Amino acid sequence: LGFGELQLAEPSGARESWFIDSGFVQVKGAQVSVLTNSAVAVSSLSRAAAEKELEAAREMKATSDEEFATLAKKLERARRMMSLAEAE
Repeated sequence: LGFGELQLAEPSGARESWFIDSGFVQVKGAQVSVLTNSAVAVSSLSRAAAEKELEAAREMKATSDEEFATLAKKLERARRMMSLAEAE
């Protein structure tokens, strides 16, 4: 998994949305397990925090292909967080 929104639908019909920061999904029969570096309820995302993260990423300087790839991921992560925070 990459970073972005993960929506959970429970048998009761309840739904939850989470912002996850990469990971793996394992499905065994009716059981789904999600392993991730971090998960934050979309309802608790803050536009201000996402903007701060985006600004910090914009201030970074990349001098190698590896640093550029890391910077691109940080920018996209912050943009997705901001988008979810705005939608909430």
